[in-house]
Amino acid sequence: LTAATDKQNGALRSAIKHGHVAVVERLLAIDAVAQAVAANRNEALMYAIENGRHQIVERLLQFENVLSKVSERNNIA
Repeated sequence: LTAATDKQNGALRSAIKHGHVAVVERLLAIDAVAQAVAANRNEALMYAIENGRHQIVERLLQFENVLSKVSERNNIA
């Protein structure tokens, strides 16, 4: 990961910790952050759970559901 991606991941952790759902949404829209979250699927999710951020947990689960569907489609094709 690049230094920029490390900063974005730090921003994601901070947004999760402080319950900033809109910021999490914006960060997930950044390709590098989305790829990092996809590569470490449970890390962000577990951090959100540990911090009691239920709305963010729901959003991350939705994100992972989309990733699973895309992966399934790519494997079929």
